Amino acid sequence: MKSIILDASPTIISLLAIIIFYKKLQPRWLRLFLYFLLITLATDIGAGLYSQYFQKSNHFIINMYLPVNFCFYLLLFILTFEKRSYKNLVWMLLALFLVFYFSDILFLEGFYTFNIYSFCVGSILIVLCCLLYFTVLFTSEKVINYFASPPFWIATGLIFFYVGNLVQISLMNYIINNQLDPGGRIYELISIILNVILYGCITISFICNYPWRKAR
Repeated sequence: MKSIILDASPTIISLLAIIIFYKKLQPRWLRLFLYFLLITLATDIGAGLYSQYFQKSNHFIINMYLPVNFCFYLLLFILTFEKRSYKNLVWMLLALFLVFYFSDILFLEGFYTFNIYSFCVGSILIVLCCLLYFTVLFTSEKVINYFASPPFWIATGLIFFYVGNLVQISLMNYIINNQLDPGGRIYELISIILNVILYGCITISFICNYPWRKAR
């Protein structure tokens, strides 16, 4: 149980931060993170306990969480972008992910095996949205303090997290075939670092409390 709580500690810290700063959060859609982090924490602890006590794969629990995770982050980009064309594009990406996810469940990897295809597709879509966000941000004529902007920190955390995971997954077969990480310690360390980066950036987005405004 201690190891499960330790693994979930970055999520717990972010959850405590949003509870403390909840009423001051701007933009107001940041408050959605309260419910998302509660679901994430429940999933992490539930999956860990299930695997620990029943000695069975918890992949079906993780698979149920995947659409919640990716749809939530894509929704944040819809709320962040101001141009209708960008919003519509992300809506299309969200619909594309859901179609692929259910196809993966029904016809490809199934429900009880970790849906790595869905994870990779969702990760790529998130990275694309981050790149689009940074392109819009850095080419904007509006003067913005990036380091005091919650969306900037969220996008930064997301791009590091999902690029890191994509690289790790792409090298997985090579690492296993060459027995480069027989104990899985390197994989675990990288996963911990990526989680700390993601939830660290999310926590900063709550604390910086920049008075976000729509560009005119």
